[in-house]
Amino acid sequence: MMVLCSMVVALMATGEAGTSATDAPGAVEAATSAPAAAAEQAARPPPAAVKPLRFTVSLGFQHWYGATFGAPIGLYTPGLTVGAVLLKFLELQLQYSLSLVSLALPDGSSSRVAFATLAVLLRKEIGFDGQRLVFACGPQGGIVHTAHGVREALGAALVARYLINTRDSFAVGPFIDVRAMLYELPETQAPIYRFEAGQLIAGHSDAQVQVGVAAAF
Repeated sequence: MMVLCSMVVALMATGEAGTSATDAPGAVEAATSAPAAAAEQAARPPPAAVKPLRFTVSLGFQHWYGATFGAPIGLYTPGLTVGAVLLKFLELQLQYSLSLVSLALPDGSSSRVAFATLAVLLRKEIGFDGQRLVFACGPQGGIVHTAHGVREALGAALVARYLINTRDSFAVGPFIDVRAMLYELPETQAPIYRFEAGQLIAGHSDAQVQVGVAAAF
């Protein structure tokens, strides 16, 4: 009996030793790979911050929607926008839009109409894989002019651009520009806005949507 017990103990000891020998390579591999992965992670450079390009030029067709001019065909109302990024989060935009054909005015006459505005925009730029997404919004002010004179205009702008980097200092892509405009016209006596019966009423107003191509450099 004692001999049999001794054989069982010997077999159990041999099994434990074999199991330890089998598990040892995995443990060694895990212990070796952990420092290597940590070293590789530490060696990777941190993601580079997106550096905004300082100037933008946008050319497109502006669609006007409102009671004053109706909805002229966008091909007849091109728009040009020039922007300057003063700070990472701040952009100034000058925009000029002109109707190439005469539009009917409230007094029954007709004339070509143009808007010239300056917008102060808060912006956010996101960069990934050689591409840029830019979102900006803010107030704007300027003038509207017809053949009969010049009057004031106020409003707000919302801009989105999708740009593809072609070089380190140049990117190009589509954009959309949406603006709400309140303005006066020399042909009428209506102010930009007025209070009537406790309500704020706009003299003349339009929603202006421009789509086209933008370049940043």
